[in-house]
Amino acid sequence: MAALAEDAEGVRVEVARSDHGSAVLLDGLDGAGAYHHETVLYRLVRPPGSGESTDLAAEGHLDAALFTSSLTVEHFLEAAEARGVRDAALAGLAGAVVGAIGEPTRETAEAHGISVDVVPGEATFEALARAVVGRLRDD
Repeated sequence: MAALAEDAEGVRVEVARSDHGSAVLLDGLDGAGAYHHETVLYRLVRPPGSGESTDLAAEGHLDAALFTSSLTVEHFLEAAEARGVRDAALAGLAGAVVGAIGEPTRETAEAHGISVDVVPGEATFEALARAVVGRLRDD
């Protein structure tokens, strides 16, 4: 956010996002002297019955898992718990290539006992997918 410091003083910013946005952006805007207003446009929830990937991980049938946010890590673990396969799913992930879209997602995963193998230099799904596929090819 240091890049904003020179240009943000007194600027009014509308931040439109999900209900799970982190405080990093808002704190950075505050620190740069900007006024911000946040509008929650949508809520992120785990759909009922979700968790097929947790079963696949628990059975050792995943070559890779890609986490695109801290919330996807948390939802994966909630679904595994709901299906009664949390420990087995974690063990299955240990045998797969695990990718995280960025450092905050890596930190969340590792805080929950998931070892992350790949974090791309660019926080996009395409970069994440390419990095994980590249790692699979190298192994």
